[in-house]
Amino acid sequence: MPKKDWQTLNQQIVHENPWYRVRHDRTLMPSGAEGNYFVVERAPTVAVVAITNSLIATVGLWRYPVDRYSIELPAGSCEDDEPLAAAKRELWEETGLESDHWRRIGGFDPMNGLSDETSHVFLADRAKWVGGNGRDARDEGIQDFSWRTLPEIIGLIHRGAMQDAMSICAIMLLAADTGLLPVQ
Repeated sequence: MPKKDWQTLNQQIVHENPWYRVRHDRTLMPSGAEGNYFVVERAPTVAVVAITNSLIATVGLWRYPVDRYSIELPAGSCEDDEPLAAAKRELWEETGLESDHWRRIGGFDPMNGLSDETSHVFLADRAKWVGGNGRDARDEGIQDFSWRTLPEIIGLIHRGAMQDAMSICAIMLLAADTGLLPVQ
C-alpha cells in the first residue's frame, strides 16, 4: 500500500454556503516544500440508474456553471440522509419514479484533486411512475424527462451530448455490473 506523503500544517475555512465549504490547508508537500491546498468539502452525492423494460431514465436541464444543456441521470446530494434514502428521494423528486428493487452498484470520487466528495451509484430496477412533487425539477430547471436505451446513452456519451461525469461514471458502473463491460 502506498504511503501518504502529504502533511497538513493547518486548516482554515475560507468560504461556506449551504452546498459546500472551501478549506484552505497549509501543507508540507511530497517534495518537502510548504504549499497551499484548497479543498471543497461536500456532502456525499448519489446517482440513480433507474431502469424499466431495459430503458434508463434521464433528465435534461440547463447547467448554469458550464452554460449548456445537460442530459443526466437523476442525482443529487445526500443532505442529511443515508445514501440509499437520498437516492430514493432524488429519483422521486426529479422524475416522479419509485422502485421496490434497489441495489448499490458502486461509487467513485468525482473530483479527488479538488474535493472530498464521494458519490454512490444505485440501480433502481423496475422503476415505476408514481408522481412527484417537482420541487427539484423546478428549482434545478429540469426541462426534460426521457427513457433511453443503454446503446443510446453510450452514443450520447461518445458524441459528447452527455458530459456529466456523475452520469458517465454511473453508466460505466452499470455496464460493469451487468457484464456488458468485462471486468478484470
